[in-house]
Amino acid sequence: MKNNKAKLNKYQKDTPLLSTINCSIGDVSKHLDAKGLCDLFLHIKDKEKHLSNLEKYALKIIKTEAYPQELEWFKKDYKIPQENIEYVLSKLSYAR
Repeated sequence: MKNNKAKLNKYQKDTPLLSTINCSIGDVSKHLDAKGLCDLFLHIKDKEKHLSNLEKYALKIIKTEAYPQELEWFKKDYKIPQENIEYVLSKLSYAR
């Protein structure tokens, strides 16, 4: 039970990257959480052709407004592979 609580709390933690993204999203009900952002980074190659408008917008914000340190902290905290971060940042079509 304690392990499940630790996992749940991990995804409830707000991060600077999430704050940057969510500050740009006016509708609070559409704010991303850590789990959603992790899933986006971890499965970007599978989801790439089926991204929602909100996911595309979040990726645009990451590319245009997030500081490199925010990405680094998120990557470290949630164990996102560097290749996934680089893949997201290399795609220009999300920003359109």
